[in-house]
Amino acid sequence: MTRTFMEVVLKTDARFAKGFLQGYLAGSGKAHRFFINEEAGIEAESLSEKLKELVGLADLFQRVVIEEDFLALLHKDSAAAAALGLSGQPLQARRITSGSFSVRIKDSAQEDAAAIKKLLSGRPAGVTVEGWQEHETIEKNGRGVELYTPLHDYVYEASGSFRGPIEALADLRSELGQHASVKAGHIKLFYEE
Repeated sequence: MTRTFMEVVLKTDARFAKGFLQGYLAGSGKAHRFFINEEAGIEAESLSEKLKELVGLADLFQRVVIEEDFLALLHKDSAAAAALGLSGQPLQARRITSGSFSVRIKDSAQEDAAAIKKLLSGRPAGVTVEGWQEHETIEKNGRGVELYTPLHDYVYEASGSFRGPIEALADLRSELGQHASVKAGHIKLFYEE
């Protein structure tokens, strides 16, 4: 079953929000998920948000993607709601329908390229691929993988984008980010009208 997620704006800093939410989950024994937008690579939506990030005002307000059931639980707990600035209406709350992000890959190590291909072929259910292009070059006159190799004997290049449920995308982007040859763009969120 796909979980429903909301993007909310909390009047607090990222470390407090993350620590509080993790502690609340640990103390309650519940198994809900949330993502701090900056840590999960979720892009700032508007020019004003990008400017806030540049001048440091983003530290005052945090965008968090949070499971809808978890948000409802926090609203019911008045102490938790007050600590997160949720008493009354949150500054902003929008239901997320899906998200997308793009990737570019250029890898000269066959083992690493094979691990990336395996990860991509086993992507989470509901995640679709758009505009995927990949190309492998095997050069017989190449010299392997060295820092100053004039010609690599193997090069794997790929690019495209992924679209699907935010939870699956955040997990996939995190796993891809463990490979130095993968450049993953920020996740763009799509909201319910």
